[in-house]
Amino acid sequence: MQAEVFRPVFVYGSLKTGEFNYKRYLDGKVLTVEPKRARIKGKLYDMPYKGYPALEVDELSPVWVYGEVVELLDYETTLSQLDGLEGYYGVDHPAN
Repeated sequence: MQAEVFRPVFVYGSLKTGEFNYKRYLDGKVLTVEPKRARIKGKLYDMPYKGYPALEVDELSPVWVYGEVVELLDYETTLSQLDGLEGYYGVDHPAN
C-alpha cells in the first residue's frame, strides 16, 4: 500500500484561513488546521468582477504577497476545484 503524499499549495486573499473562499473550498480539506505563513514575490491585481485579487508571480518584483501554505488531503480533487474558482484550464490554455 502506497502512503499518501501531501503537497503544499500557496493560498492568499479569500482562500486564507477564515476568509469566505477558505470556508467554501478548503475547510475540512487540509492536513492541519494551522497553516504555515508564507510569502512570494509578485503583483496583485484587482478583479472587481470576481470579488478577489489575482496574483502574478514575479521573482524580480520588490513586492511581497503574503499568504499561507496548506497541505491538501485530497490534492487532485481539491486542486481541480480551486482551478475552477480561479478560471484555470491548463498550461497555456487561451481561456485562462
